[in-house]
Amino acid sequence: MTIACNCKVVMRYAGILFLLLFMLVPLAKGAEEGNGSAVSASKTETPTPEKLPPPKNIVDFLSYVTDLSMRFVELEGQIDAPVILSRFQKEISDISNQMQVLSRQVSAASSDGEINYDQLELIKRKAYKLGYRIERVSTPVLKRIENLSTLNTEWVQKKAVLDTWVKIAKQNLSFQLLQEDIITHQRKVDLALEHILKKLNPALAAHKKSVDLEVKIHSLTLDMTKRIQPFRKNGGKVVSIFSVEFYSQMNKQLLETIWKNAIAAAGIQKQLFADQFNFILVLCLAVFILSILIHRSKKIMQASADGYSFTQRPVASAIFLCLAGLTLIDFFNEDAVPLFQGWETMKRIIILVSIVRLSRVLLDVFWKKRFVFQIIMAIMAIEFFKLLNLPQSVFYLYTFFATALILIFCLGQSWYLSRQKISFFGLLGLRFVSLILFGILVLELFGFQDLALYSFNSLLDISIYTVVFWMLLLATKTLLELLLQTTPLAVARKNSVVIVSQLTPVIMLFYSFILFILALQTLGVYPTKEAAMKGFQSFQLAAGFWAVSPGMIVDAAITIYLVSLFSKAIQGLLLQEVLPRYNAAMGVQFSIVRLVNYAMLAIGLILVLHVLGVQLTNLTILGGALGIGVGFGLQAIVNNLASGLILLFERPIKVGDIIQVNNEAGEIKKLGLRATVVQTFDNAEIVIPNSDLVTGQVTNWTLAERLTRVKIPVGVAYGTDITKVLEILMSCADESPMVLSKPSPRALFLSFGESSLDFELRVWIPEFNERLTVLSELNQDINSEFKLAGIEIPFPQRDVHLYETKEGE
Repeated sequence: MTIACNCKVVMRYAGILFLLLFMLVPLAKGAEEGNGSAVSASKTETPTPEKLPPPKNIVDFLSYVTDLSMRFVELEGQIDAPVILSRFQKEISDISNQMQVLSRQVSAASSDGEINYDQLELIKRKAYKLGYRIERVSTPVLKRIENLSTLNTEWVQKKAVLDTWVKIAKQNLSFQLLQEDIITHQRKVDLALEHILKKLNPALAAHKKSVDLEVKIHSLTLDMTKRIQPFRKNGGKVVSIFSVEFYSQMNKQLLETIWKNAIAAAGIQKQLFADQFNFILVLCLAVFILSILIHRSKKIMQASADGYSFTQRPVASAIFLCLAGLTLIDFFNEDAVPLFQGWETMKRIIILVSIVRLSRVLLDVFWKKRFVFQIIMAIMAIEFFKLLNLPQSVFYLYTFFATALILIFCLGQSWYLSRQKISFFGLLGLRFVSLILFGILVLELFGFQDLALYSFNSLLDISIYTVVFWMLLLATKTLLELLLQTTPLAVARKNSVVIVSQLTPVIMLFYSFILFILALQTLGVYPTKEAAMKGFQSFQLAAGFWAVSPGMIVDAAITIYLVSLFSKAIQGLLLQEVLPRYNAAMGVQFSIVRLVNYAMLAIGLILVLHVLGVQLTNLTILGGALGIGVGFGLQAIVNNLASGLILLFERPIKVGDIIQVNNEAGEIKKLGLRATVVQTFDNAEIVIPNSDLVTGQVTNWTLAERLTRVKIPVGVAYGTDITKVLEILMSCADESPMVLSKPSPRALFLSFGESSLDFELRVWIPEFNERLTVLSELNQDINSEFKLAGIEIPFPQRDVHLYETKEGE
């Protein structure tokens, strides 16, 4: 019997799952068809020709020319957009200048015998960035061309309509009176077409400039790809660092080249400092003000807080936050911080110095501090080499020694941690880094210097990116906590720790996304971060007719989480601040909060469907499918949901009530939409479907109030003074501190029992939860008073009668 029931349950839920999948397919198909039709319409749709007004109808003609005059007045505002072209000219001029600089770099790279894979990839990356920038600035121009082309088609059709009216006027005498009016409007149409063409020509010329630049950049990118291919074929194999030929390059000429490059780099940095003095001054002022604020925040923050360490290094923290914040802005919009152009190397060096200072107080383990310090020192040395434009052989030599030193450190710390048997994940990370460093040394040994240099730089960059974003995560959490603690809203101050902990996953996801994009760029999967983000968004996972991209999934997850957080925030605000001011009962408060939560979840569901590309108009299909699902096996679920709504609105029970269902009594702890949780006095929790509470009999001991009556039955022996018994019962009730005087207690003589005289003491107490305690205390008092008064509580008695029977009867 049990196996058969389990099979039925499995079949029922399998049928429900199949039904849900059946419902999702038409929704996804409709979404795809809707999106596809929208795209195809935007690409291929042309304005339909206007319907000619019926001939011999002057009223229709007057209505038509009135509308034409109004459209002519609106035309000037539709075609006038000087800001787009002026912004485009400025952007395209800057891109053209950068393109010339890039072309000179390519020419220099062609004649430079020391060119390497890293430098070629850098030039190629710059070319890709220019390509994405052209695409971004040319998009508004393309939209303008499309709008002007549509307007041109519309007014050409209007001209055709007026030409038709001219023909009608020649054949119909009644229309000859309007011939002058027709000619006037023909001039308006010609003037409109002239205006449109006058605006369209500059837009077409601007688009031609962008196309020419795109072709040049594409040609440059292909040239760089061809130059990179030999490095990829042989892995950038050059002379081995262990050969004599490699060290033969270390001569006097190399030292002279290093000195000349250092002087040239100093001159470039001096000129950049002079050109951007105002920006540097403002940045220093911002760092000064922020460092003071960080130092003063030490009084607000607790010493045990995660971000308290930032207050111990206020200047380093201010430098790190300012430069990291500007870098984040530059990550999403390169045009927002254009003053960093030419200062990337110095910016990275200054950030690295601040990280070294902060790591001493943020990291509490010695080996982590040393590891971060060595990574930063290695990156700073490479940045200085790039700043001084040192020959490539210096990079190769430095890569070998730096890799060897970091490998020795990682192996030593791995051995120490394995002996101490602590920090499993730290040990795993150190061994993984050691394996990569050992591979880099092997590449150096066999002469693959460029590949080793590329791998070493990638390892350093990803490591420092991880440290930076970990610090940014701590700083963001600290800043949020400080803002919440200083806000005038009391509920925010009270729950600041909880709010920050709830927002932490969203912050981590944000920084993880940036780290992921930068890692893809660093490893060479995509040439630029713009290409990485575009590739991440365009990547799709097809499930039948439904195509979902990782970006859509992430957006849906963030939407669900944010809606959940917003719902919790509204619930907390209502329960802690709003509803208590109106002296609403606790049950009323919970009911209102529950309804608000369900409304938020419904809104969140609609938002998630919209993010996933499901057309909301197809929800009617979902409603019909749900109706079928109810008929197949969801009746109980829908019944419980409807019963939950009835309980919330009618409120026959509420959270905190004491109810009794099927000989089980307990307190309501949670009133859900499908089921209600009741905690018994044995501390067991019973989940009762809401339909049982609506259709069945429920005893609510505390519906109107928690005042309740306690009955104490008492039996005494026959022959006892009844008046004395009643006096003792009343005195026990009057002396009990938990018994109410109003309603007054009552002592009653109820009946003559089989073995005793039956009495009952009835008292009222203010709290239902104290009824057993009052019953126990009153029983003890009554027993003590009966002993003192010599009143006997009898045992049950039975009379047995024996009869003799005669023999033979």
